[in-house]
Amino acid sequence: MGTVSMKSSMKLISLGIPVLILLSTLAMNHLHCAGEKESKEWSKTYMAGVAEDILKTRDGYLLTGYYIGKDYDFDAFLLKIDKEGNEIWNKTYGGCKEDIGYKIIEVEDGYIVGGYTESYGNGGADFWIIKVDKDGREIWNKTYGGKRSDFGKDIIKTSDDGYIMVGETETFDLRGDVWVVKLDSQGNEVWNRTYGTWGKSEGASRILETEDGYIVSGFTSSYGNGGWDIWLIKIDREGNEIWNKTYGYWDMEWSYDLLKVSDGYLIMGETTSTPTGWNDILLIKVDKNGKEVWSRRYGEKGVEIGHDIKETKDGFIIAGTTDSYTLSVGIFDIWLLKIDKEGNEIWNKTFGSRGTDWGRGVICEEDSYIVAGAITKIIPRDGNVKREFRVWVARCSDSPPISVKIEKPKEGYLYIFDREILPLGKTFIIGGITIKVAASNESLIKRVEIYVSDRTYEYIPKTVIYEPPYEWKWNERALYLANPEVIIVGAYYGDAEAVAVDKVLVYIINLFPDG
Repeated sequence: MGTVSMKSSMKLISLGIPVLILLSTLAMNHLHCAGEKESKEWSKTYMAGVAEDILKTRDGYLLTGYYIGKDYDFDAFLLKIDKEGNEIWNKTYGGCKEDIGYKIIEVEDGYIVGGYTESYGNGGADFWIIKVDKDGREIWNKTYGGKRSDFGKDIIKTSDDGYIMVGETETFDLRGDVWVVKLDSQGNEVWNRTYGTWGKSEGASRILETEDGYIVSGFTSSYGNGGWDIWLIKIDREGNEIWNKTYGYWDMEWSYDLLKVSDGYLIMGETTSTPTGWNDILLIKVDKNGKEVWSRRYGEKGVEIGHDIKETKDGFIIAGTTDSYTLSVGIFDIWLLKIDKEGNEIWNKTFGSRGTDWGRGVICEEDSYIVAGAITKIIPRDGNVKREFRVWVARCSDSPPISVKIEKPKEGYLYIFDREILPLGKTFIIGGITIKVAASNESLIKRVEIYVSDRTYEYIPKTVIYEPPYEWKWNERALYLANPEVIIVGAYYGDAEAVAVDKVLVYIINLFPDG
């Protein structure tokens, strides 16, 4: 057998060291990149106000909605942010009354904002569009309407380089009609049409262009099954009606969004025709002629409202509002709902504070979602709280939520001096008790907040826990036998600050806390 000389050995070692350094560097870079991918979520708040729509741009995102001034006057706004959510600029538009931006679209030399204004026009509210350049500087604005109120809700660019706007008008009927206004490229009116029956309530929320005209979604009380029903109207390029269809049940239905898919349309709205009587999201799939293919409802024991739906590579994503999965009783949180191609739920996530929060728009990225709306900022002040609406945007991952559960006290058990005694129909507690919380993925949790409420709004948690175990001894003087207390736990997870919630109703007597 041959031998390796000392010189050869040193040469191999000298060659091996750079290779090891290179491999180590590559490994560290890989881990660093993987870490960046895992932590790409973010959540940001901005000016006082509510975002109603969000648009993806070349270098970030653009939002519109309404800014809330110190005297609670509303102005339309544009807010430009980069891809990481950092503000680049913001502009407001309007006068001394209520001015709202509902929809934003990109054009060759800037943007078009559609909504309504009470500051300008002929009286009441009027349809309103604003043309701005790429930096938000106003080029022109136009109003359309009569002496009564006309509320613009949606605007799209048309294939003839003009625009078409839709909403509700009270100018021709005090109860409201669907109103469609066709415009040229400079915002000059080409034609307008109303749809509805005198003395009945009608309105519209969305319009899409088709091969031979347009399709409008809204609601009507003129046709259908009674109350309000979802209304789909097909019109030609001059606004003449081709057909109309209604969709509804025994109570109230109305639509918020309309999405074109390969074989028809998805109409997303709201229904009160539910077993609980509360509002659920209603999603209806129809073919190109308006014939219903299937329908789905989404909701629990509270109110769920869907505002925006987008198609994903494996289904659809809905941004809206819920009070079924919230930290508060009767207060809304932002809700993100993922469904498959047939409308079956895959997962849902909740975002929000202890105040009222609204989800309004969503954008699909490669492996995440950009969600926009408004969040209530809770500011403790001299034993009270101040609440402010803030424009809110978050990037959240396309992954299932975590789950959280109150393990102690269990629902339907008797506890005496922190010991579980026996199962009962309701949860009774005598003395203090240690609240214990379990979560499905503790590594993602940023903090756990524990609240105890007597069904009034409780904005300040009893305790905030940042590391496991998530336990807290509740040992305060309490006497709640006629009406229960609610133990509410919120686990905030991920950099988008999603929240998983669990609640339990308890009847408690603790007259002599042991300190």
